[in-house]
Amino acid sequence: MRRLAGVPLQIRFQSDSPKELLQLAPHDAVAVREALGELALTGLGDVRPLAGSKESFRLRVGKVRIEFYVEPDVQLLVATRIFYRQEGYKTKGRSRRR
Repeated sequence: MRRLAGVPLQIRFQSDSPKELLQLAPHDAVAVREALGELALTGLGDVRPLAGSKESFRLRVGKVRIEFYVEPDVQLLVATRIFYRQEGYKTKGRSRRR
């Protein structure tokens, strides 16, 4: 686990994130909500910076990944994308693995 921030953050969803959350299996959606709440409240979670970005992160919750960024000035965590790992890391219909 990695500590992200020291102060509680509010959670906001961007664009299609709420729709993506609804497309998850019910038990995965509950786990994502709980993990986002824990991350926003305590700053703890399985978080890694996204490759090539200093401001964007990914939270891992089982097979689900949540991409997000933090606006520290307004104490806001913005979820930009929620997806299953096997679906999210594909490019043009192919897996990145070779």
